[in-house]
Amino acid sequence: MEKTPDIQQVWRYCFKDEPIEIHEATSFAAYEQICTDVGLNKIQLLVVGNESLEPGLSGEDVVATARAAGFRGPILLCSSIGPAVQRQRQAGGPNTHVAQKPDAPKAFQKAAELLGLGWPDPARPSRTSA
Repeated sequence: MEKTPDIQQVWRYCFKDEPIEIHEATSFAAYEQICTDVGLNKIQLLVVGNESLEPGLSGEDVVATARAAGFRGPILLCSSIGPAVQRQRQAGGPNTHVAQKPDAPKAFQKAAELLGLGWPDPARPSRTSA
């Protein structure tokens, strides 16, 4: 069975040349960290994916908590369209976007767009590896 890559490694690879903070809240520990990170102005993009959440943790809670903590940046909901995503979108208000799973490349492209970045070209040499 193929091992699924750690999502943080994937995000770091896709945006390796950019000094950005992407927070994917998938566990209760990560969820609790949101308020601290928002308070420190450390999150530039919050990614919420229903399929990767710990049991008992709802994407709606994650989105509402981030907004209540003062996060006004973009939230990207990576999930299948359905009632849960509609509730999350309402909880997130403006600047809440949906990239439908399982289309991961579209999610990464949408993230790049929300962060004001061009989509990275894998053939392009990294600025940090000169």
